[in-house]
Amino acid sequence: MAPPSAIDIRGLTDTEAVIYPDPLTVNEVAERRAKAGKLIAGVAAGTSSDLFKSKSHGKPAKRFDHLISEESKSRGLSSLKGAAKFLSTPGIISLGGGLPCSEYFPFQDISMTVPVAPDFSEAGTAKSGVVVKTGKYDATQGDGTYDLSICLNYGQGTGSAQLLRFVVEHTEITHSPPYKDWQCAMSIGSTMSLEQAYRIFTERGDYILSEQYTFASAVETALPLGCKFLGIKMDSEGLMPEDMDEILSNWDVKARGARKPHLLYTVPTGQNPSGATQSVERRKALYKVCQKHDVFIIEDEPYYFLQMQPYTGADAPPAAPPANNEEFLRQLVPSLLSLDTDGRVMRLDSFSKVIAPGTRTGWITASAQIVERFVRHNEVSAQNPSGLSAITLYKLLDETWGHDGYLEWLRHLRIEYTGRRDALLAACEKFLPKDIITWTPPAAGMFLWLEVNLANHPHAATKSILEIEDEMFLACVEKGVLLSKGSWFLGDKTKAPTQLFLRATFAAATEEKMGQAIERVGVAIREAYGVKAGGIGSMHNAFALFWRKTVEVREFSISQPGFGAVQTGKVEIKIKFEKFGAKELRLITQRHKPIPIIIIPLKRIRHPLKRNTRLHKQIKAQATLPPLIKRAEQEPNKPLTKPVPKRDQCLSKLVQADVARAVGVKAVKERAPRGEERPETAELAELDGAGARGVEHADHEGDGVGVEGRPVAVDEGGGEFRLGELTAACY
Repeated sequence: MAPPSAIDIRGLTDTEAVIYPDPLTVNEVAERRAKAGKLIAGVAAGTSSDLFKSKSHGKPAKRFDHLISEESKSRGLSSLKGAAKFLSTPGIISLGGGLPCSEYFPFQDISMTVPVAPDFSEAGTAKSGVVVKTGKYDATQGDGTYDLSICLNYGQGTGSAQLLRFVVEHTEITHSPPYKDWQCAMSIGSTMSLEQAYRIFTERGDYILSEQYTFASAVETALPLGCKFLGIKMDSEGLMPEDMDEILSNWDVKARGARKPHLLYTVPTGQNPSGATQSVERRKALYKVCQKHDVFIIEDEPYYFLQMQPYTGADAPPAAPPANNEEFLRQLVPSLLSLDTDGRVMRLDSFSKVIAPGTRTGWITASAQIVERFVRHNEVSAQNPSGLSAITLYKLLDETWGHDGYLEWLRHLRIEYTGRRDALLAACEKFLPKDIITWTPPAAGMFLWLEVNLANHPHAATKSILEIEDEMFLACVEKGVLLSKGSWFLGDKTKAPTQLFLRATFAAATEEKMGQAIERVGVAIREAYGVKAGGIGSMHNAFALFWRKTVEVREFSISQPGFGAVQTGKVEIKIKFEKFGAKELRLITQRHKPIPIIIIPLKRIRHPLKRNTRLHKQIKAQATLPPLIKRAEQEPNKPLTKPVPKRDQCLSKLVQADVARAVGVKAVKERAPRGEERPETAELAELDGAGARGVEHADHEGDGVGVEGRPVAVDEGGGEFRLGELTAACY
């Protein structure tokens, strides 16, 4: 879908007048470190982002005291953590804190082999990888700045100074926040950071705004805190700011039973689960809505660096990746943090998706006021990331790769994930029925969001979306494929879904396995819809829609023993209904492909198409209905057939609108009762295109035709049909 038009919203802060500084470069980081000299930070050393970032001439962030919860306001400085600042005093002998002596740490050194540019592959690492080693006393006995004696002891709520320096520099290189007092703090992953953010900003009973479909753990984390999620409508770019503005502008505290929401949780890039990515224009519009309604933003960005090249198609060559690190950074969609002039964004970053989730290490970026509240919470909860994770990441990112090498690694991941995404999309194009499943190629992230068209599902009118979703999910499991239900990601689970989605990831399985999985999903979906090889499913789909368009439905059922092509399978469709109009028939033909429609224009039919009906050839054609329906509308009681005094041929016509899979019915031979008057051939459709032919005539040579209920009869004028029971058996 196209992005919405610009929103005319007057923000609380004039962001247009802000002068954005040039971002920090990798070379400038090296120059700055050289001037600063060796970083000295021992056990439990206090630290601050201000030590590692450039001096800013921007304005300080706004204060958000009015949005901070009572719980967060009540948190004070940890007495024991605060005392650690005296450990750096020369000659101090500590008898204060209970920090274990490092000689009792049973690790003397740790080594690991890591990849280096340009070959990051496992094979390349085995051949030319670098062995990285860390000992217990590298910082005091050698040239190192971080060792096991430091990382394995207690630390500060900000995280270690060594790793914090790297992420502060990385944040400035990639985002360059435009206000003065931004800071970073280490975390044990984005999920824990999110839980702490909720507790900083919400009270029980509050609503949290998010995309209509959002990260399931974000919702499940909020529920025990007494908070509810309110989903904002989405399109192909994710959250729609105009819908959020409308909700907040018309907020009724009494009707909602809660104060106006002031916290937004969003995943702007490669959104989980939809895969949508907000354009820079969408992000600016969203930020203005948040300024207008004084909403604080949690920007969760685990997939930010997994932005990919555009999808070019299964048979087309892939788009060229960025040629170098500078081009890679320029092609990234600007983050909300980079647009944040107020300091109303808390950005959550993580190494889980770009290094390894088991490191349980990430960081937040926000204003000094918010980071200070976060650190106070850290001091009495998570404290800081695992020391082993911290030193492993430090040795890899800072000492081995550096910022240039880390960006090259991120470029490598971009290329790899682009290939994986393309492989999954190619498999979908090959194996999934496009009249049932649709999708938009994701521009970032790890997920493909599959939308299921329920219009043709045989039980769409009798079962709920959740019931059909569960059946499809279990059908895929039975075929050996695990997908995620779309309903798992609903922000507001109190409302029934109006659409059916399934989520697939291209992050875990190999390309070969993904192809096998999607082929199995295609089989499971077709079986759920009654779609089989050879076009039988087309008939089922048409009758399902045919049934849904009737005025009064009495019964609908389909059974299909066996499996395979039309010649070896059997479909029996039984429909009972009261009323069916030519207008609806024309609508079906226009809206749905393929569309087989069987009409029996006989006065009495007992067993229509029961014997000698064979689907034996393709009809490559387009079907249209003649527009002559006025006579039936103007003279509803006038017979639409002309009796003929002799035995005549009667047409049973199968109209098939799909060029690729159309099938026809040939030579239905039935015997009519002797002496009966028979209707003339009724032309129901005009067939055109590439020598297409209609269904050949049916000879009636004996007895045995009739129908329960009112006679079925049509002529060229179309009109309204009243049928009793119609059974079609196709062999």
